[in-house]
Amino acid sequence: VKKNEIFANAYSGIEIKGESNPLIENNLIRHNKQSGIFINTKGKGHIKNNEIRGNNYQGISIKNALDPLIESNVIKGNEGIGIWVYENTKKITIKNNEISGNCKGIEVSDQSKALIKDNSIKDSDHWGIQIVEEGSATINSNIISRNGFNHSGITLWGHAQALITENTVVENKKRGIKLQDNAQATI
Repeated sequence: VKKNEIFANAYSGIEIKGESNPLIENNLIRHNKQSGIFINTKGKGHIKNNEIRGNNYQGISIKNALDPLIESNVIKGNEGIGIWVYENTKKITIKNNEISGNCKGIEVSDQSKALIKDNSIKDSDHWGIQIVEEGSATINSNIISRNGFNHSGITLWGHAQALITENTVVENKKRGIKLQDNAQATI
């Protein structure tokens, strides 16, 4: 799926499921009534060099997916989370993305696991990165800045686990990094 403008759809702009493994590259995905891209039910995919903006839910929702790669996208101004990884998604890689101006930056939850590397995550209304509800992540070499009116650059809670290394966490409205409710991290 290359060089399309996908907008104003009643559900998501693109949905990937059932072990489908497309390359989605150089598209403008905007102003859909749900998420820009929804990967679910063992869907895969390589999501690369897209602009994903102004969607009513998340920029990208990833639910119970298999190994998707999210790289080099601009994900901005979505009403929900820039990228939401949930319900037991394993081995997702999120790298080299510019994630800005969303309600929230990246969330990993519900026993999902992610590598979050070399992203710029800034100007979210709430947190930059949140790992919750037994989610786990390696968070490496990101710039996390100017997030949250009442939140942190990085937040872990609810038995979450993370390895947090070589990031620049700067000018967030509250804390740089916050751990609570049995969260575990190596920083």
